[in-house]
Amino acid sequence: MDRATLLADLAMTRRHVAEGIVQLARQRAVIERMTERGRDTSDAISLLDRFEDIQGEHIAHRDRLEAMI
Repeated sequence: MDRATLLADLAMTRRHVAEGIVQLARQRAVIERMTERGRDTSDAISLLDRFEDIQGEHIAHRDRLEAMI
């Protein structure tokens, strides 16, 4: 992979990590509101778990790319 492609991929992955932080916060807020209203949160928690898995994949990918620089 040439350096320009590597840097472009790294920039995109960093954006994904940043967007993931926002999405995780939003989903946690949804769960909190649902809990306050006495609603079933099982689906929302399952979605949060998936978002956390994806975030972990983005972070691992970012770390691999950073190690290549």
